[in-house]
Amino acid sequence: LYCSIITLPKKRIKMNKYLIEQRKILNSKPIRRLADKTQVLSTSQRNAQIRTRLTHSLEVASISQEIAFNIKYINMYELNPSVLYNISLLHDIGMSPLGHLGESTLNEVSKKYFDLNFEANANNISVIEKKLADISLLTIVSTIKYPYLIKTNEKGKGLYQAQYDRYIPILKEIIDIQNQNNKIERIRTYECDIMEISDDLAYLFSDLEDYLSIVKKEDKISSKEILEIFQKYNLDNPDLYDLFRDAIESGNFEKIESLRADIISDVYFNYKKNTIEIKDEDYKKILKIVRYIDWNYYISKYSLTCESNVIQDYKLLLNYVCENIEDARIIEKYIKSSTKLKEYKEAQKNNSSKEILGKILITSFAELTDTYAIELINEYLKNEK
Repeated sequence: LYCSIITLPKKRIKMNKYLIEQRKILNSKPIRRLADKTQVLSTSQRNAQIRTRLTHSLEVASISQEIAFNIKYINMYELNPSVLYNISLLHDIGMSPLGHLGESTLNEVSKKYFDLNFEANANNISVIEKKLADISLLTIVSTIKYPYLIKTNEKGKGLYQAQYDRYIPILKEIIDIQNQNNKIERIRTYECDIMEISDDLAYLFSDLEDYLSIVKKEDKISSKEILEIFQKYNLDNPDLYDLFRDAIESGNFEKIESLRADIISDVYFNYKKNTIEIKDEDYKKILKIVRYIDWNYYISKYSLTCESNVIQDYKLLLNYVCENIEDARIIEKYIKSSTKLKEYKEAQKNNSSKEILGKILITSFAELTDTYAIELINEYLKNEK
């Protein structure tokens, strides 16, 4: 009897499709690479407790899921927390190494040599299509923060032509289903808006915590400076000022984390404006204050800058490989992905254009982790010497 019981076939429990989608995302190579991609500090700068692009994405996912639970419904439309979690996991999946400066450098050389744009948000979709089969259309189109053609957008944000042609009609259909206020046009899904506000709430406060983790006590922002910033943004709430001053002076982030939790709970759907936003005006000012502190006391002082040797050397490397795009002996040294290398060889065998070869090269560099990118930079510099 015992033997017959243990050999009975187990009935598989039918899972929510978005939970299955979540497992696929978390088990994918692109998501693992984010563990070694810059959030603010690069591999050579950060320690184990400083955020990477992966830990940031997990924090965004957690916040967006919480907001979905809190709001639940927008009119008759039900928000699915699992969908929000997945969108947030994917919101930086196509990010290149060395942070946003690495991204802009990759875009600069791509346009210079191949008349191609590289943009991390558009690359998110490219990675999803190639590496994550069967992701739902709602999840994919909700990662689209900029529903424009890149070449027609002043800021160079948007989608590549093939992506625009494929996904914008679907995006519009989903928006028509969601949007029950026809008087106010929407260009993104509600899920995308929640993901973006979650992104802000994640990195603004996390950057502040990382700043407090690395800065020496004597170099921290002073109480006087904090007061001046509060006055600059006309925030007269003494309780919020005391909370910030005490947390920064003591280095105890628990109070600020408590504030972030309060702000997350304050996110709501504004029916009059047809937008998802923060209700309390003081909280909106707090976010501006945190953004100011993050930039002026952390990012501008400790992150990679255009003048840094790493970014300068990265640009030299990219110029070198782009100039030699048709020389297989050189290019094969710098394409580390076996799949991309196979694509390159096949394209060259078929006498493909420089533009096609360049696209393969640029996307292969986008896949690199910080560690691999820096290794290639050092290899190039060594060979040059």
